[in-house]
This record gives sequence, C-alpha cells and structure tokens, in this order.
Amino acid sequence: MLMKADILLFDDCLASEAFAVRDTLTLAAQMPGSPGYDVRLVAAGGGPVAIAGLEVAAAAPRRWADVLVVPGLPGRSAAGIIARCTAGLAAERRLIAEAQAAGVRIAAVCVGAFLAAAAGALDGRRATTAWALTAALQRWRPQLWVEEGPMVLTDGPVTTTGAMSAAYDLALALVSEAEGGEAAQRLRKLLALDGDRDDQRRYGRSLPVGPRGDALVERAQRMIAETLAEGLDLPVLAQRCGASPRTLLRRFRAVTGETPLMFRQRLVVEAVRGLLETTTLPLAEIPPRVGYADDVSLRRVFRARTGLTLAAYRRRFGALPTHRSGPG
Repeated sequence: MLMKADILLFDDCLASEAFAVRDTLTLAAQMPGSPGYDVRLVAAGGGPVAIAGLEVAAAAPRRWADVLVVPGLPGRSAAGIIARCTAGLAAERRLIAEAQAAGVRIAAVCVGAFLAAAAGALDGRRATTAWALTAALQRWRPQLWVEEGPMVLTDGPVTTTGAMSAAYDLALALVSEAEGGEAAQRLRKLLALDGDRDDQRRYGRSLPVGPRGDALVERAQRMIAETLAEGLDLPVLAQRCGASPRTLLRRFRAVTGETPLMFRQRLVVEAVRGLLETTTLPLAEIPPRVGYADDVSLRRVFRARTGLTLAAYRRRFGALPTHRSGPG
C-alpha cells in the first residue's frame, strides 16, 4: 500500500532531518518490489520556506496523509527551543494538532518533539528526543513520559526519535512498517547504517554539574569527583562535608533529584568512557581507577547506563590506530 508522507518545513528548521527522511523514502521507492512512497514537502499554509538562506518550495499539507514528519529547529539551549515553540510557530502548532485530530500520525525528529509537544500531540504519551535534552523536555512537559534510551519510540499515533541522525532510523522504521523488516534491512545496508542503532544512551554524556545554590551539596559533589578512585563511603563523605549522613542524603536528593551514589555512578561511567575512548589500558585495569574492586559491579553499572559492555564500547568508540600506506 502506498504510504503518503508529508514532511513539514518551516523557516530555519533543520533541513538535514527533513531531507534525510525524504531522500531515504525516495530511495526506498526505487528498490525492487517497493509499493512506492508519496512523499511531499509541505508548509503550514503552503508556499516557499526560508531554510539556511535558501528558498525551498513547499506544498499545502494533506489532511489524508499517513504521517506528518516534524523536523527539529536550531537552538543554543532547551530554553531557547521552548521559547520559539511556544511564542512562535503558531501555524505549525495548529497544523500538527489538526493533523493528529484527523488521524494522521505525528513523527517528530530530534527536538521536533518540542514542537510536537507544544502542539499537544504528545500529551500522555511516551516520547524521546536528543539525549542531551530529554531531562529538559520532561521538566517542561510533565504530562509526558520521556525516555532517554530509544533511538525511535512509537507510542500509539505518535513517533519520536533521538538525535539528528535518527532521521534515517525514522525513515527505516516507516519502511519496515510499510514493507516489512527485510526491505528495511536491505535499505539499511545500502545506506551503510549499523543495525544496532536502537539505543542512544551509548552516545550520551553526563552534562557538567553547575551551581546548585546549596553549599553542602556542591561541596559533596566536588569531593565525590575528587576522590573517585577511593569509592564512596557516605558517613565519611558526610563527616568531610560537616553534616550527618541523613542530612546530606536528604539535601542531596532534594537539590539534585538523585543520591550521592547515583551521582558518583554517573561520574564513574564518564571516566570509564574516557579511558575506553582514549587509551589502550587493559579492561581488567580500569575498575581500580574508578574505585571498583569488583569488576562485575562496574560492568553492570556501565551497561545499565550505556547499553554496551566495556569491550563493545571500546570497539565502537575507541581511538583507532593511524592507517599508513607504504613504508615509514
């Protein structure tokens, strides 16, 4: 059955996401046995759209499309993205809401999830977005269940994706739905995309911890970071900070939303990532460097937060030896 996909364009949207979906579906339509795809670039109200200094032609959206793809928009911060999605793009928000009411699936790429959320299209649904912004989306829209891990997440009539390159994963998901997994796999190989791109946590980083406005918590965070190789002893940490263990635990959780142990585990995973990416240190020598005498425990923490084993992470992200041609 021919899939009808409208790809929403608006001024200064992330064209790479929009065109990645368009080009992938166009390529899929050219493969033997494909039923084809009716893909259109659309804009709220129709007419040309200004993207990266270029004028791009766009048609009026179709109320009978199968899916409306919503690309993201540039922004230096979550606050800036939220401001534009709420103070501007009113026509786009209306279009998304009306399309969903008409039974059109909404598929938001990367931070397009913020625009879809501003239109109310994600309310009460599980959703994802670029890993660095999942917490911000959850704080802004507490009526959603935002998940950091999935590269592509479908919940009923809405689909959301991880970071920018997940536009390809979205297109492959649409092909899999229309033609089956075998067709999507053939296309994946043609695009030279890995088949295990289902978890974006492996690409994530714990963002730097800024001032919290609580001297006790800031002191505890600093001490945990400075004594990472020593492990964590809460009573000792509390004593060094001049507080009781109960007070420290209560204040830490109230300010950060996590326990000192959870905070330390995040730092440990970041330290291990760095060792795996930039050194050839034997895996057996890594646990003591981050305060783990138990190799099994470190592997369990690392896999829970990245979705990969230590060895698999190094194979994927470790520094490659320099390739030389000829002698010398």
